[in-house]
Amino acid sequence: MDKTALIKRLMEIPGEIRHGETVLIDLMYDAQAAKDQLASKEADLLLAGEIDGKNAEIRNAQMRELTTTEREAVVAADRMLALHRVDLTLLQNEFRAMRSVARLLDTNE
Repeated sequence: MDKTALIKRLMEIPGEIRHGETVLIDLMYDAQAAKDQLASKEADLLLAGEIDGKNAEIRNAQMRELTTTEREAVVAADRMLALHRVDLTLLQNEFRAMRSVARLLDTNE
């Protein structure tokens, strides 16, 4: 990568980081919404009397069986959030590394 390309890339990355942070916030809200839907479904099942096991283990099993879709949505949302965090961290690290290279190039001239 030549100096011009380095400068160009250094100018682009902050905008990409800002976009990545905005997406991260949206994904955090999505993950929280999925958790809220799960909690709401669990409350509905309890209030409707659909969870009627004799002991805690049976009640937990019933709850898990009746909230499979909501639990899968929570896992998927959490996974998307984690993957995007990795992407954002990579972008931030790229920016730091390129700034270091730019400083080194500047001191060598």
